[in-house]
Amino acid sequence: MAGFLSCTVNKIDRKDRLSVPAQIRIALGLMRPDGGTGGTSSSFICFPSLAGPWLQAVTPQQMQQFMALQDPLAPFAAEIDALGIAFYAQAAELAPDSDGRITLPAHLRSYANIDTEVMFVGQGTSFSMWSPDIFAEHSAKLRDQAREQFSELAARQARPQLAEPVLQEAQNG
Repeated sequence: MAGFLSCTVNKIDRKDRLSVPAQIRIALGLMRPDGGTGGTSSSFICFPSLAGPWLQAVTPQQMQQFMALQDPLAPFAAEIDALGIAFYAQAAELAPDSDGRITLPAHLRSYANIDTEVMFVGQGTSFSMWSPDIFAEHSAKLRDQAREQFSELAARQARPQLAEPVLQEAQNG
C-alpha cells in the first residue's frame, strides 16, 4: 500500500451520496488496483478534526491502536472524559457501498461546512475531508506548517549523523 496520497474533489449527489476516490478505496483495501473489489477492510472511521473545521479519517485498525493508548480507567474519572465526548462520540464508521459511495452524517457535514462538494486530501497514513473553499483558505498556512515540520524532521534525522564525528574526534584528540 502506497498510503493515502493526492487531492480529489467529488460532488455529493442528490441522494446525499458521496463517491470515495478510487485511490483511497485502494489504500483502504476496499478495491484492488485493477478495479476489482475485495480486501481486508470494509470501512473507515471519520471524525471532526481537533485542529480545525475539517474531517479526519483513519482505518479501523488505526482507531483501535489509538484507543489502546488511552487510560482504561478514564470512564471512571471524576471529571468528564473530554476526549470521549469530543472525539469518539462524534466519530462515525463509514462503509462504502458496492459502488464506493458513502453518506456523510449531518453532524460531520455541518462541522466541516460541507455542502455539495468534498475534497479528499491524502495525508500518508490517513486522509482528511474538507470543504474545498475551506481547504483553499487554509492551504497556504498548511504549506508553511508542513515546511516547518519537514525542517524539524530533517534536523532530527541529521543530529545522530553529526554526533558521530564529534565523538570520534573527542576519542582521537
